[in-house]
Amino acid sequence: MSYGYSIWYIPENYEWIQKTYNMNHIPHFTIQTNLKDMEEATEIYNKLNDNETMTIQKDCQIFESMYENDPLQGIGWYIKTNINMRHKAHLTIKYYANVSEINDKDFIEWKDEQKEQVCFKAIVDTLSIHPERWKILRQATR
Repeated sequence: MSYGYSIWYIPENYEWIQKTYNMNHIPHFTIQTNLKDMEEATEIYNKLNDNETMTIQKDCQIFESMYENDPLQGIGWYIKTNINMRHKAHLTIKYYANVSEINDKDFIEWKDEQKEQVCFKAIVDTLSIHPERWKILRQATR
């Protein structure tokens, strides 16, 4: 079970976020996931703006399951964005196979004074159940 292909917005400074918060995956907020193939992903990708902003909104918390097929549990921050989505916009710090694996020390406050982040769109291979194996297949110019 996986997320198939996904459409994300990735913060331009994602390497800094990844290092600062010790993430083993690419920081992002998901526009759509569980897409069956690149053709479907490309159709959605082509309709989106190249860049969008996100603003960190809340303290770190456990996310409820948000997608039809959602094999992993996540913790992170909810965000504000101008994009209408079927799920609550969020930025995940860490993924877990089971909620019982979550530890109190995993809840981290946002450390950057700049809570607003400029992001670029991307099509991502999320076929693996392991977030560290997810990879960008196509992205807008940064």
